[in-house]
Order: sequence, then C-alpha cells, then structure tokens
Amino acid sequence: NTFGYLYAQGVQKKIQKFKNVNLAADIILKLSKKNTIIPKLDKNTLVIHMRLGDVINLFLTKYADQVVGKVPNLKKILYEIQEIQKQSKSITKILIITAFHFGKHPFKHGETEDSTAFLKYFISRIPSRFRVEIKSSTDPDIDLMYLSFAQHLILSCDSGFGILAKDINMCLKTRRHSKT
Repeated sequence: NTFGYLYAQGVQKKIQKFKNVNLAADIILKLSKKNTIIPKLDKNTLVIHMRLGDVINLFLTKYADQVVGKVPNLKKILYEIQEIQKQSKSITKILIITAFHFGKHPFKHGETEDSTAFLKYFISRIPSRFRVEIKSSTDPDIDLMYLSFAQHLILSCDSGFGILAKDINMCLKTRRHSKT
C-alpha cells in the first residue's frame, strides 16, 4: 500500500483532518521498514527537495511573480545552504530529491529539457566543496522517505508535498530527541 492510501485510512479511522503529522510519521516509519532502497542519511548530508516539471514552465514565463512559493526560489535555497554550512561544517554532500512533476498531464515536447536545464543551472551555483547527488523516483513514497529522514532539509518551494515532508521530518526529529 502507498503512503496516501494508508494515510487516508488512518485519518478516516481517527475522524480527523488532513494534518495529523504523527499518523503520517507512523506510516513513513512503517513503509521504511518494508523498503530497503532508502539508505540511512547521516549528518554529513544536506537533502534538498527540488520541485521540477510543471512549475518550471511557470518559473520561466512572465507569470513567475504570480506563482511565488510554488516554484523553486534559487536565492533562498543558496542562502539556506550557506546558513546550514555555517551551523554544520561536517556537511560534505548535497542530495537533491526531485521528480519531473507533471501530475496527470502527458509530457509535452521540451518540458523535461527545461527542468533538466534548470537543475543543471542550480547545481552549477552550489559551492564546489560539496559532492552533489541526484535521486529521482516515480514513486512519491520513496521521495517522502528521503525527505522525512533527512538530518538537514531544504525545500525548494512551499508546495503541499514539501510542507508535508517537512512536517514529518520535524516530527521524527522530535521523537528522536525525546528518546535521548
């Protein structure tokens, strides 16, 4: 079963609204035990969720100012990398979690090229002292697990998926700290 299916079932049973972060965190923990793809993310890795696909076309158009928050903000991300770097000198690797998100729309010619070009441009702006790795999956559960277990996390934009991942990430960090 997928995260979405399990989450919807849990919410129905508890008769609560969408934002039950503890339930979401429990489901991610359950799914991660069944999934051997997700490695342990250490304190040396900074994970960045980079939303690409449909939003890149908006970003590259004259309407970019109308969709602020829904498209990657490169200045914000690069600033956050610098701030995290100041706090934790041990970070040596940046792991970019991305998918060319087009929802249910079929790919149109040029869409993946725009996203790839945007990603290459972003990577060229990252300080060279970092080793950069990209993970892209068609399974949103895998993306969500990477983001949920990150020691250091940056979101490229304020999309619903990213916000959910950040909430789960914070919940799991709080649980880890309360155990120590």
